[in-house]
Amino acid sequence: MYLSPANFTPLLGLTFKIDSYLFKGDPLGYNLHSFLSLFLTSSMLYMFLRCYTSRIVALFGGILFIISPATVGVTSWFSTRHYLEGMFWAILTLYLIKKDTGGGNTLLYISSAITYFLASLYKEVYVILPVVAFFIAYGDVRRKLAKTLPLWISLLIYIPYRLYMLGGKFGGYPNSDFSIRGLIQNLVSLPYITMDMLFGKFWLIGFLVLFSFIFILKERPVTYIIVLILYVVLLVPIVSVNLSMTPMELRFFFHVATFLIIIAATGAQHFKGRAFLYSGFLPVVFIAIFFCWYHKAVEARGLYMHYREQTMAAVSELVKNKDKPFIISTAPELCDLNWYFNGIKKMYHLFYGTEIKTKVIFPSFFKYNPPALIQEVSDTRKEIDSPLNGLLIRDVSERDYRKGPLSVDISFDGYYFRWEFGPVQGPYTVMMRRKDEFYFPYKSIPSKGNYLFAPGFADLLYFRVLYKGSDGGEIVSPEFEVRFPSRGKYSYKAS
Repeated sequence: MYLSPANFTPLLGLTFKIDSYLFKGDPLGYNLHSFLSLFLTSSMLYMFLRCYTSRIVALFGGILFIISPATVGVTSWFSTRHYLEGMFWAILTLYLIKKDTGGGNTLLYISSAITYFLASLYKEVYVILPVVAFFIAYGDVRRKLAKTLPLWISLLIYIPYRLYMLGGKFGGYPNSDFSIRGLIQNLVSLPYITMDMLFGKFWLIGFLVLFSFIFILKERPVTYIIVLILYVVLLVPIVSVNLSMTPMELRFFFHVATFLIIIAATGAQHFKGRAFLYSGFLPVVFIAIFFCWYHKAVEARGLYMHYREQTMAAVSELVKNKDKPFIISTAPELCDLNWYFNGIKKMYHLFYGTEIKTKVIFPSFFKYNPPALIQEVSDTRKEIDSPLNGLLIRDVSERDYRKGPLSVDISFDGYYFRWEFGPVQGPYTVMMRRKDEFYFPYKSIPSKGNYLFAPGFADLLYFRVLYKGSDGGEIVSPEFEVRFPSRGKYSYKAS
């Protein structure tokens, strides 16, 4: 696993190391691992909810957690299991703080610091946990600080450790927008996006349930202010990400969905003295949410399975044609497929001793590759199946797109990469490849940003920048190269 500002998850790599040692390439073991993680995390959530609610309400909360579309998403996609396993340690941390009612239990005190540090090493989204723990801890400000002190100490250890591991740089996903305008726009839109991602076309039901709770509970205003503050805190790790609202992004809302379940469960306990609400209203709410989430979860699960089938078909083609020079990828473009197929080649070499040197072509972006690579494919097309011949019949010259208006300003220092594109706001598509690879697109890139490439990711990378003009025509930059680690600048401007 490469380290980067968006991928500083060392414990995820460790879990895959263990799985690969135990199960090699057998997917059954990886599935069992994921379901075990789901069982342990949902059980931990039940135990935590029991600190605040009755058995039946805690059970309902656990069921909603399991059926949540976000939970289904992180369980279905093995490489996002660190969200699920990090949640186990995060909930355990809150549970330990809750159990330490007197504040004098040294074992619980130290344990909460360790479990919080583990949660952060699984996924940095859980770094915000000290703030959450502070608000849910009982007592005045002084008592709250005393009970959460181990978490704040762990945070002070985690931050310099992370900076050291990442070469002193902060950052995020390539499609992150850290501008003030971008952060405000994302923050304003995230409540609706949250409901849409979790409830889909039933998003209105989510808002109705929320406002029903507010109307019925009639808590003090300070309670709702605290809940609002906690919600904003939970959005901090994802507020910079430009989301396209696809099921593959459900992982970003996993911790938010879990927080909503906890709030709903603890709020439901206040109905216990009102028989009609406790025995009538709550079951209706539970059934409504269960129905909505089941529908959304089945939809998400079906899409994940479809993506998996497409990807596995592409992997099968790669292995079957391991002695041929090229294949055409049919895998969905959900991640850097060059990186993915390179990983597949390494796995087959490690587990089965099979050498695969076949290069993978991504047909939608084939024409943007340098003429030498295109010619290499053309020279060998007689050895290749008809789909690739069909690809080569198309005009792969540069006559169908323009070189401007476009400005590209890039600087790099070591593995740190900054960019600014113009003249439009974006988003842009950045095509990237290593030497002897074909271009693969990174889409929805903002016009300005920075990224920290992982040492070992590549010694040499080639880039091209693409966006569509107002008339729908493609505008593409020339190819430029960056050697890592090095320092330099690249500028391009065409009208």
